Amino acid sequence: MELIKRLGLDFGNSSMKIVGGEGENIIQKRIKSLATTDSMDSNHIVEIGDKVVCFGIGTPLVTQDKTKREHLAHSILLATYEAYGPGSHVINLGTGLPIDLYKTKKDMFEKLIRDIGDIKGDINGNKVDVVLKDIKVSAEGLAAFKAIMPEIKKDENILIVDVGLRTTDVISASIENGKWKIDGYSTISTALYDCYDVLRYRLFDLTDVLLTPEQLEDKIINGGTLNEIDIAANYNICSEIVTDVFRRIQLKFNDLYARKVYFLGGGAELFNTNATFIKNKDMPKSKDKQIYSNAVGYYLSI
Repeated sequence: MELIKRLGLDFGNSSMKIVGGEGENIIQKRIKSLATTDSMDSNHIVEIGDKVVCFGIGTPLVTQDKTKREHLAHSILLATYEAYGPGSHVINLGTGLPIDLYKTKKDMFEKLIRDIGDIKGDINGNKVDVVLKDIKVSAEGLAAFKAIMPEIKKDENILIVDVGLRTTDVISASIENGKWKIDGYSTISTALYDCYDVLRYRLFDLTDVLLTPEQLEDKIINGGTLNEIDIAANYNICSEIVTDVFRRIQLKFNDLYARKVYFLGGGAELFNTNATFIKNKDMPKSKDKQIYSNAVGYYLSI
């Protein structure tokens, strides 16, 4: 009998979050998802047939866009390799789309993945074969909610604010007859990238070093300092952006301030720091739960 392995894959606009394994051996990995023609910082070189795609810092092949995701086969092959190594794998894949796209493009995106069929290729010279047995596309934010549900008290109405690179997904939920009920949801097109764009100029004023948003993200993930300047200490430069996001949230959810706000995603810490006007707020206790919540939710959905 074939062994079917689960893979939760959050494609992301700058990094892929990968969840695999079983039981106590759960694997969580985060790698650059920018497809490039060369690779200056990683050994993620993926070959399928005569098409070679690198992942990391290099010369971009395309601007990644969740509405028209390119190099899907290369991405799935790499994610499988990162979770399970070389060899042949039968995979149940869980992945997702921002909520606004999920409502209109779920079936199209699922078909796009199914139409890839079996994937055979090489990663850094290692043979990897993937058979996609089943595919489930979920909504971002809703998947994250599922992942952190055990941490949430069931005696309060909540608002999940999932801050990604390009979009902020917002979900309101409340308890009805002892069960969670989704009251509403929305996607806002202002997110972490907008903060990075402001933050990097603040750091330029302090250090005379102008980072790209991608380089700034790497600094935050891997060190958090630039020329001995603590980057997080300058997060408050983004207060106007965060305030504007919450103005738009309030238009959609007029009971915003009556809800407990939970921040998730790559921008959770930055948004939490700047949302001083939200008195009742929290983040998952584990940094991994902030970053991997969508990927975990996708994994759990399979």
